[in-house]
Amino acid sequence: MLYRLGLLVSLVFLAGSALAAEGVNEISQAGITASGGFPFVISTSGSYVLTSNLTVPDANTTAIDVQADGVTVDLNGFTIRGPVACTGDALTPTTCSIFGLGNGVRSTAANVTVRNGIIRGLGNNGIDLTGDGARLETLIAVSNGQRGISVGPSATIEGCMAIRNGTNGFGLDRNSLMTQSVAITNGSTGIVTSFGAEVSRNTSVFNAGGIASSRGSVISDNAVSRNRGTGVFCTAGCLVNGNNIRGNG
Repeated sequence: MLYRLGLLVSLVFLAGSALAAEGVNEISQAGITASGGFPFVISTSGSYVLTSNLTVPDANTTAIDVQADGVTVDLNGFTIRGPVACTGDALTPTTCSIFGLGNGVRSTAANVTVRNGIIRGLGNNGIDLTGDGARLETLIAVSNGQRGISVGPSATIEGCMAIRNGTNGFGLDRNSLMTQSVAITNGSTGIVTSFGAEVSRNTSVFNAGGIASSRGSVISDNAVSRNRGTGVFCTAGCLVNGNNIRGNG
C-alpha cells in the first residue's frame, strides 16, 4: 500500500512544461479569464493540456466542461482547485465545509480521457464523466464536496486516488473496470460500482465502507481494511476472490 501511495503522490511534483506540444490545445487560468471565465468549454474533439493551475471562484462553478466525444484532457501535473475543505481521518468521519454544483471536469460525452493531475476542493465531484467509455489515469481527487471521481458505463480507472471526499471516493456505472487505485478516509463508501464491474488490485481503507458492488461483478485481490462499516458488499451473484479483508466495522 505504501508503495502505491508513493507512486501516485509523486505526480504532484511533475508539473508539466509551460508549452503544449504541437497540435495540442492549451488551457490556462489566464486564457480562461481573458475569454470570459469558467467553465472552459471543449466543443471540438482532440487533445487539451493544462499549462497552469486552475482556481474556480466558488463551489457552484465547474472548471472544464467537455461537450464533444473523443477528447483527452491532460492536467499535466497541475491542480484544479475550488474552495471546499473536508476534514476527517482514520478515527473521525469526513465532513466538508460547503457543497455546491461545480465539478473539476464534467462531461456527458463519450470516450473522454482525463489524466495526470490533482482535483481539490470542488463543490460537487472532482471528476464527473457520465458518458460511455471514460478513461481516468493517475489522478488525485481530494477534499471535494461529493464524490472524488464519478464515471458512466464501460469506464476504466487506473492508478487514481480519492482522499477525504464528502461522500464516495469512486462511483462507477455498469461494466466498469477499476484497478491499482486507492480510496482513503472518504465520507461514504470508498468504491461503489454498478453491475458487471471488475474491481481488482485496489486499496480501500478508513472510509465509511470499503467496496460496494452489484450483480455479476468481480471483486478480486483488493486490500480492504479498517473501514467503519462493511468491508465488501455485493447484492448478488458476485465473485469475491483473493481479497485481504480485515478490521472493518
